[in-house]
Amino acid sequence: MENTSCGENCCYVKSGFCNNETECPNYLEQAWSNSKTGEMKVVKDCAPKRMAFNQSDIIHRQLVLQKALEEQRNKFDILYQVLRQLIEKSREVINEASLKKLELDFKDE
Repeated sequence: MENTSCGENCCYVKSGFCNNETECPNYLEQAWSNSKTGEMKVVKDCAPKRMAFNQSDIIHRQLVLQKALEEQRNKFDILYQVLRQLIEKSREVINEASLKKLELDFKDE
């Protein structure tokens, strides 16, 4: 995550609504700690900008997930067709075997 804060370019700071970016109502500051090194990382964000980045990321992930689901659906459809043909062929073989057995039984009588 990179900083998205506006700094002195913030419209609220420029308009005089607040004195600096840390007083801005949209300013967020998050601290992250690396569990391996113990190093702290501070991310300074402008909430609307961060939301737009997160929304873009979520949309991208949704599209990737949808594509993966469609690929799995297509593979499942192929598998379903093969299994259906296998079951139909098995039924035909079983019916033919049953008929032959009946014919043999009938001849023996």
